[in-house]
Amino acid sequence: MRNTNKYIIDKMAKRISLNIILFIIALISIAPLYWLIIATFTPESEMFHYPPRIFIINATLENISTILRESAFFRSLFYSLAVSLSFVSLSLFFCSIAGYTFAKFNFPFKRILFFIVLSTYAMPFAIQLIPLFIIMVKINLSNNLLALFIPWVANAFGIFWLRQNLISFSDDMLDAARIDGLSEITVFFRIVLPNIRPALFSLGIIQFIFMYNDFLWPLIIIHEDKMYTLPLLLASIRNKLRLMPQWGELIAGCFLATLPIVIVFVLFQKNLIRGILGGAIKE
Repeated sequence: MRNTNKYIIDKMAKRISLNIILFIIALISIAPLYWLIIATFTPESEMFHYPPRIFIINATLENISTILRESAFFRSLFYSLAVSLSFVSLSLFFCSIAGYTFAKFNFPFKRILFFIVLSTYAMPFAIQLIPLFIIMVKINLSNNLLALFIPWVANAFGIFWLRQNLISFSDDMLDAARIDGLSEITVFFRIVLPNIRPALFSLGIIQFIFMYNDFLWPLIIIHEDKMYTLPLLLASIRNKLRLMPQWGELIAGCFLATLPIVIVFVLFQKNLIRGILGGAIKE
């Protein structure tokens, strides 16, 4: 009896300790976002008050109105969302086809080709930067929003992710569909894709965040401020601070730019977790 009580107490102590550790980690992770929210609705004159305030004392919308009034925020937001959603749609289409092919079909040099695909993911972006820029210039896509996502629509990460999720897909189900007379295209769209929806959702969220936050490639390929995405717009506001310090405008812009990502994550977090667990299957 004593051993049983000791076991229960030890188990409860471990669980409480784990919860405390996770709570502390969560606080540390949320702290930057919380400060961003506080600073957004704090007057600029009080933004750098010491010691830092953890609550809003004099709430104001001046910072938000300034960023909306003095910059093309909505235009840049539209460009960022349009580029990100276009990229996600095309990426899911091409990566799912490639992942399905590598997972369920046998063809010559299959492993070698898959290794080559993965090797492109391991290649530093700095090595790809100049060749990509030259290609975009040659095909007249320089300073074009299409150039922001076209090079990445069949990316190695997406192909690997969906291949891992499709490895465990039932071959019997595919064979039964083929025996019923369905073509490979029909099998793919009516059987395969609906059954890997969590993996598609999770990959789509990851790809959306990647493209939405991308800064270096748009900085290289976009030359006109009227075509700026949100990261470029915020960087241009940051550069203005050297001449006219308006930290409130920049912080409000960062807050507004973060909202779409937070909304996407909150809406699809269950699918993200399910997709990650499905992608953990080993061959």
